[in-house]
Amino acid sequence: MNEVLNQFFSFDDPSVNTVLLGVCLLSINCSLTGTFVYLKKNAILGDVISHAILPGICIAFLLHGQKNMAVLLSGAFITGFIAAWLNNYIPRISVIKADTASALILSVFFGTGTIILTIIQKTGNAAQSGVDSFIMGKAAGITQGDISFLAIVLLITLSLIIMFKRGLIMYCFDEEFGTSAGFPAKFYRFLVSFLTVLSVTAGIQAAGVLLVAGLMIIPVVAANFWSRRINVILILACLFGLVSATGGSLISYTGTGIPTGPWIIIVNAFFAFLSILFGAKGGVLGRLLNEVKLYLKSREENYLKYLYKLREDKGENIIVKVSIRNLRETGSLLCFFSGYITLNQGEIKFTPQGFDLAKRVVRRHRLWETYLSEIMHLQPDHLHDNAELMEHFITDEIEEELQKLLKTPLTDPHHRPIPY
Repeated sequence: MNEVLNQFFSFDDPSVNTVLLGVCLLSINCSLTGTFVYLKKNAILGDVISHAILPGICIAFLLHGQKNMAVLLSGAFITGFIAAWLNNYIPRISVIKADTASALILSVFFGTGTIILTIIQKTGNAAQSGVDSFIMGKAAGITQGDISFLAIVLLITLSLIIMFKRGLIMYCFDEEFGTSAGFPAKFYRFLVSFLTVLSVTAGIQAAGVLLVAGLMIIPVVAANFWSRRINVILILACLFGLVSATGGSLISYTGTGIPTGPWIIIVNAFFAFLSILFGAKGGVLGRLLNEVKLYLKSREENYLKYLYKLREDKGENIIVKVSIRNLRETGSLLCFFSGYITLNQGEIKFTPQGFDLAKRVVRRHRLWETYLSEIMHLQPDHLHDNAELMEHFITDEIEEELQKLLKTPLTDPHHRPIPY
């Protein structure tokens, strides 16, 4: 294994290093383009275009009669762009919805490409060998010329994204508002389609028409679980794509007998799975932890509110007594460990920190009841349950806005004082 690793990274095998460099360039390019496709919530666009380029490749081969990469990629680009245009145009001029149009275009183009490929295989043309490899991809066939082509494609993609980044962000997040303000949405729709077709066309030799869409979307899915900032997503997506390309190439090179493209997708999916589980922005475990924190926070605040109301009803010097057996039921144990109350021989007292929090929870509860009564005009018997829930989610900013809107009320709809 060490010998394999040393050979893989030592530039002793030019063919391996060519493949590695090629798939790395391709993965970075696809990740950059895929970011904007994903943010536009049009992830299926890459899949549509990747399937639509098969008839372009086959028609180009039939017309030229030779397996010339420039000719084949030109055919792929043309049919891919036609598919992208139809994908945007059909939902705009008919009652067909976008997802239906995508499925229709994908199946029709790929079916047509399969028929033409079958015809090619029956012609007996000796040059047809390897044309069918575009379906699953063959990264081992990457040459120095392909490296130059992929580098140029990456340079074009980077240049266009840098030049039109702000417009692309507007197009992805708020196209309707931008259009009403004179934003050239048609141009950016064309730009995203162009970049997608360019990336898919560049990647068909390495990943094939069935897998290249995965190179565009999976790294971005993984990145989106770690950040919501566009610059960070772009960097992380490229990083995930780069590591996956390297890892997939290494695994394929060690003699698994499986092409590089599928292994790159598998490694990408592994990173996406880890991100879904552990991602800081919406990861499964993170959300579970937040739910537990919210539950504990609610228990603490509810108990502090209960103590505050006892103090309010029976006097400031009231001392609450509980038995050790019902500590967990009342939530006082949680408040004790958080430093909100003190426990001394079964007697409970507020700490200054706990009293401030209790007062804040009661204030927000009663402010929200007042808002529901005076602004939303709800009946008194409909106020409490809603306020019980909302009091745990009202932030300092919302509390300040409520006070301004309600003109700092002194009592709630039940004529209880609102503490300040």
